Amino acid sequence: MAGCCDLNPKTMEMPLVTTGERFYYRSYGLTVASQIRLPELVEVEPTGEPDVLIEVEVEPTEEPPEYDSLGFDVFARDHAIFRFRDVGELSTREGRLMHVRTFAGADQKLLRGLITGQLFSSLLYQRDIVVIHASVVRMAEKTVGFVGLSGAGKSTMAVACCRNGHGLLTDDTAALERTPEGYIVHAGFPHVKLSPEASERLGLEDERFYTLNRYEAKKRGVRLDEHFVADGQKIDTLYLLDEDADCRIERTT
Repeated sequence: MAGCCDLNPKTMEMPLVTTGERFYYRSYGLTVASQIRLPELVEVEPTGEPDVLIEVEVEPTEEPPEYDSLGFDVFARDHAIFRFRDVGELSTREGRLMHVRTFAGADQKLLRGLITGQLFSSLLYQRDIVVIHASVVRMAEKTVGFVGLSGAGKSTMAVACCRNGHGLLTDDTAALERTPEGYIVHAGFPHVKLSPEASERLGLEDERFYTLNRYEAKKRGVRLDEHFVADGQKIDTLYLLDEDADCRIERTT
């Protein structure tokens, strides 16, 4: 697959890059030009105008800034502002621009996690794309999603499917776009987060894993490039993972 990052976990330890160089990625059906390296994503060659720009400002200080409030300070239809003490101020605007104002001593793994998680979700919402908490796989000519709360087993189910020869479209965040033919789920990126217990049961080698940020210390990350399905697919079925849920089948519209 063209442009995929090195699977070596050391790739995930690379520092912030803000020299003006741009890195190009493809995620959720969008081409992304970023001033920060995002090794979780799939790299592509630059072609034409990107759909999304990620701009970065870095203050030359090791200490975090003082904010009156933390979390989402603004969450509007066309823009959002998110402040986090360990990384700085992050914002999205009009479904096209992500702006990162951070500092030299920022938690870089957490920053990347927020960009590929909350910021992308906000930006997709601004583009009228439905975002749900789900992992999605391609199996037997069908596209299947697993929905549930954190810890329900969405990622574990997705990786188990991959271990049996099926494909991965996205983990944890699914971007659905309504079309006349039904909902299309856009391919995210081949990065999966698993607990050590789940990865051991699934038979994944320890050397493939890398540590996440300190807020996700109970999980580890792994790239599954060899199973990644890079093109969007029509979603066929969604399964809710819940011990107490009633068993029933409902048609989606």
